[in-house]
Amino acid sequence: MSKFHNIIISMAFLLLCSAQANAHNTKPEVIDLEVSASGTLEMKTNSKCPAVAGPHGRPGFPEKGCLRAPKGEALSVEFKLTGNQSIPGVCPSPAKYELDGIQLGGKNGLKPTLSQWENPVQLLDDEVLADFVADPVSGWVNFETLPSKNIVVANNNGSKRGYFIWYRVRASCNTGAPNSIYYDPRYDNEGNP
Repeated sequence: MSKFHNIIISMAFLLLCSAQANAHNTKPEVIDLEVSASGTLEMKTNSKCPAVAGPHGRPGFPEKGCLRAPKGEALSVEFKLTGNQSIPGVCPSPAKYELDGIQLGGKNGLKPTLSQWENPVQLLDDEVLADFVADPVSGWVNFETLPSKNIVVANNNGSKRGYFIWYRVRASCNTGAPNSIYYDPRYDNEGNP
């Protein structure tokens, strides 16, 4: 093979690798939550999911906090707790609620019930575990805690078929009192073609 052919093949390989890398860039997303005056966790971020069924065949789901990882894009999600974070009688100041967990469950099915979240029976499969670093039994996801106390979850979105899964955000009073609060929208992974 000539030197010219080697150069052409090397350039083609570099372009192919570059195109694959660009197709799987990590896209940042920020999700804002707030503790209500009544002590519930409320989603402030509108849905990132389509309201109607898309070309991927999954039903639309416009609930607040629904996340969408578009085809070919990994997604880094920063969960942020805003507003008043102390609740008299539940988590009184100077104590405050902090985000401390993300749990996955109910892949391609109905939203898990409280009992199913608390006592998972459906293990996370290899497809989900390839996208998220998570405990396959409990569904709790590994995350990074920022100095701001926001938490960041990485999603590879590498599935060939794509899927949706429910996620549950947990906030707990930093005194350690047993009064965690939750919000559980959907996560659409469209995969990597």
